Order: sequence, then structure tokens, then C-alpha cells
Amino acid sequence: MIFMRSAALRKEKYSKKLRALVLPGQTANYAPTAAERIHLEYCVKKEAITPMLQFSYVAFCEELLKHEAAKRPEEAQGIYNKWANRGLDETIMTSVAACIGVTIAPVPCAWNYKMKLTFTGNISATDLDDFPVLVHLDNSNFDFSHAKTNGEDIRFMDSDLCPSDGTPLKHEIEDWDQAGEEAWIWVKVPRIDGGSATDFIYMFFDNAAAADGQDAPNVWDADTIMVQHMYDNPDNTRVLGSTSAARVGTKTAANAPAEVATDLYRGQAFDGLDDYIWVPDTPSLSALTKLTVEIWIKSTDAIGTGGTVSKYASGNREWSLGCHPGTDRVEIYIYDEGAGAYIGRRKLAASGMFDGQWHHLVAVWDGGTTVASLKVYRDGVRIDNVSDSLGTFANVDDGTANVDIGRLSAALGWYFDFDGDEVRIHKTDRPVDWIMATYRSGKDLLITYGAEEGS
Repeated sequence: MIFMRSAALRKEKYSKKLRALVLPGQTANYAPTAAERIHLEYCVKKEAITPMLQFSYVAFCEELLKHEAAKRPEEAQGIYNKWANRGLDETIMTSVAACIGVTIAPVPCAWNYKMKLTFTGNISATDLDDFPVLVHLDNSNFDFSHAKTNGEDIRFMDSDLCPSDGTPLKHEIEDWDQAGEEAWIWVKVPRIDGGSATDFIYMFFDNAAAADGQDAPNVWDADTIMVQHMYDNPDNTRVLGSTSAARVGTKTAANAPAEVATDLYRGQAFDGLDDYIWVPDTPSLSALTKLTVEIWIKSTDAIGTGGTVSKYASGNREWSLGCHPGTDRVEIYIYDEGAGAYIGRRKLAASGMFDGQWHHLVAVWDGGTTVASLKVYRDGVRIDNVSDSLGTFANVDDGTANVDIGRLSAALGWYFDFDGDEVRIHKTDRPVDWIMATYRSGKDLLITYGAEEGS
């Protein structure tokens, strides 16, 4: 009779897988006799734990015996998990269970292997909640022969608890190249502890019976309203959004822009002449009260003027994140079209964006009405140094402009020559720790990949 495969607290990460064999003859209405109660309490007290904890272990034993007596192992499994998650120690629970006549024996996890992923590159001072991390596998850190052809059996856990005994983390496989031995996977981590370089998750693999466990839309929290991974999907005329089926980006034409290899799998190469991608407007993209917009860029353009990511049309302006290689500047503008007003912040000259290297460009608006509400970041570091404004800004109007990637607008154009990847829009002002962690994750500086272990 199976009792429990594992019951580890997140921070203690125990690795035992458990089965309990139950004493015969007990009933669903089991209650200990006076003598049995004395023995049960003896089993607990001999562990030399505090009186308050003794009460909890006694309650655990009573509940365990009741449900094992009823021969309902699935309920007993839940009991063990419940008390472990309340803080009871697995070793002590195993000991007191044996003392009252419940035998504990190993049960194998259906996933044959696991790997510890430690956030040694975390430099955030604050907790990062529901944070999407990039897991980049290749033949230097992963044996692809130990996974299914398309990675269907991959699971991620917030402890070393077997996936069948807990709730796997949400993940999205952007690409799984079994033959080329490389994969890019986005994983939603419930919390990366602030100030910690030892927090971790586990990846489980090698389960031939496992179905695909992806849940792409739920990798991204409720404040992330657009994610374009920027590789061709489903063909060379479109890129498909991750957060919603409605976020389909349409290219100027087939292969315009053209798909290109990037440091984050694949993106698009914009020619600086007429290439762009547009994503249709929806109510959730408009009338924002806060904003974070981000993109990865590689460019050596020295003359262009570009509206890199924008929601801007003549008479219908909302916001624009621009790159201007000709003047070596980057900028964010937020518009109050009804009042004919705007606020903006720039990094004027020496932006460091156009050196042929991949850079993470982020602009943030905290919802304020002055230029002090705007920030621009390159590679996790704030760089804006010049303000610009016109009129009295109050709010962003509920516009209907599409989101354009690679130009400012249809009327003005403003294209520039660059490779782009991972375009995201958030309806909140992401803090600097989130922005830096996103940069470090994209650069594969966040995770140390542990050795393969048996599960």
C-alpha cells in the first residue's frame, strides 16, 4: 500500500520516497484505546521534541492510523504532505510512524533523473515572485538521451519532490533540438529569495510515460500582457505570442524581417528600410496606467532613426521606445493625445547600444505625470540622463494603435537596422531588481546547472 512518495519542505528538500504498510484489522472509525494512546505518546516523546511539537506529531499519528486503517492510501499521502508542509520533520515522522507499527519503504519516482538548478547569479536584494527564468540546456550541462524527443517529460519543481507527488512549476519550451542537443525553456519560479545565491529549483526528466507538461500562457504573471519570442511561428510571415493566442505578430512580408539566430534562440533581423512586425491592438494593451517595455537588440547601425517598439499612430499616440543610432541615443515617450502633451526621458549620446553586441533595453513608466516617472535601462543599469516634455500630461488615452516592432508608425516610418528578440510589455512598473535579473537570465548568468542525479 503506497503511503507517500516524498514529503519535503521546500527549504529542506528531502529526497526519500515513502510507502507505508498498514496494520490489519483496523477500521475507518479508528480511535486509539487508552493503552494505545499511551504508546503513541511514548513514541512521540522519545524523540525529545518540544511539547508544542509533540502535540502536532501525536495528531499526525492519529490521523495517519485512522486513514491507513480505512485503507485509503491516497488520503494518507495527503496527510503526510500536509504535516510536512506545516513544519514537521520527515526523519521524525518516519521514526514515530515505525514506532506505532507503520513500516516505511522506498518507492521509486517515475522520473529517473533530476538536476538541481541553483540561482548563484542572483544579485537581487528583494524577492522575485513569479519570475520567468530561462533554462538553457546544451551538451555541456545535459544528457539529451535521458529525455523524450521533444522534451515532453521535462518537469520543474520548487523542491526535490517527485513531480507526481507535488505541483510542477509552469514552463514553456521555446525550442527543443534533440539532434542538435540544445534547448531553451522558460520556467515560472514562485520566488527567488532576495539576497540569496543558494536558492534553487529542480528539473526532472527521463519518464517515457509522461505527457507534455507545458503551460506556456501561465509562465507569465498577470502583469505581463505581451510576450513575443520572435522566432518564425507558424511560418515565415508571423511570430506567435506566448501570453495569448490573440498576440500574433505579422511581418511586412515573408522573411521581411528574416529569422536569425540570437543568444536567446532565434529572433528577427530588421533591414532598416521597411521591415517591421505589427501586433493588433486589444483592450488589454490600451489605456495603461503603468508600463514596462523591453527588447533585446544587436545593432551596428550608425545612421538610422527607429521606433523600436511603439504604440503610436498619427492622432492616436500612446507610447514609444526608440533607438536612434544616428545620434547614439535611446528614449521613452508617453503621450496624452487628448491634451497634446507628452513626457520623455533619453540617454543622449554614448548609449552603448550600437556596438554589435546583444543588449537588453528596458523602459519603465511608474504612472506619474512628470518626467521623473520615466526610466531607461541598458543591461539592467539605468542610463537615462535627459528629460523632454510638452504641455500638461495627465494620462494615456485609450487608443487603438497597433503595437509596432521595428518602426515608429506607418505615417512616419523611422526604421533602423537591428536584430531583435524577446519583446515584452507589462502593465506595471517592474523594479530594477526584476530588470537586472531578466538581463542576467537572458545572458545565462543566473543559473548554475548541477550534476545529473538519480531520482
